[in-house]
Amino acid sequence: MNRVQGGKTEQVAQHAPADTLFPDPVRILNPSGEGPFVLACEHASNLVPPSLRGLGLDPADLADHIAWDIGAAALTEKLSAKLDAPAVLAGYSRLLYDCNRAPDAPDCIPARADGRIVTGNERLDATCRRQRREGLYEPFHAALDEILGRRGPGTALITIHSFTPRMRSGPRRDLHAGIIFDGENPFARRLAQQIAAHEGIICRINEPYAASDGVTHTLRRHGAGRGLRHAMIEIRNDLLRSETNLSHWADILHRSVQKSVQETTPETG
Repeated sequence: MNRVQGGKTEQVAQHAPADTLFPDPVRILNPSGEGPFVLACEHASNLVPPSLRGLGLDPADLADHIAWDIGAAALTEKLSAKLDAPAVLAGYSRLLYDCNRAPDAPDCIPARADGRIVTGNERLDATCRRQRREGLYEPFHAALDEILGRRGPGTALITIHSFTPRMRSGPRRDLHAGIIFDGENPFARRLAQQIAAHEGIICRINEPYAASDGVTHTLRRHGAGRGLRHAMIEIRNDLLRSETNLSHWADILHRSVQKSVQETTPETG
């Protein structure tokens, strides 16, 4: 697609009511779950409405990590069941709007992703950007607000992500998992220790991303803002591509978050 023509095509297509352009922007699992956890998966889907013509990307790009966190939705589903936890999952691709970025973040609607140009995100006018925010970001965070507003201070907020083994311009990442957080956060530190205690697992703190990369928006808004224990979990996505591996990681995380919440308090964690 020609970049200029592509930008114009996307602009015209997006000038429609947000609820028409983005039906069902959020998926909620187990809303009445009684466990002490609430799960969020901001990059659960790679869905792009047909009217936006794949944002100018090839199908292979939309299946890749730039469009979603591969395996994260399936892992969230398994954890929700194991933990009896409500879970909020975004219904559309992170390329349309990254629900884990503040509305004023430069990369909330990325024009480039891991070396690829997202033509459908170039030269968006204020109306298109507002429609994306109102149609995607606001429903996701409203759903989290509603669920967390019904729960007490003993709740722990866990966000579930996956990362690519290698960015196009970077070295191979040798870790299997990372725990991302701001500040001291004893709960998140304990969670990293619990995961790393499993044989053969390399789990590191604030890798492959850190709070300074702008990736803790959901935790800040809904976890720290309420004084809840909170952590962001990143699992390397090549470890989440089979049912066996998904079940294995769901078991590891189930044990690890349960022990971590038992060993910390809302005041210290």
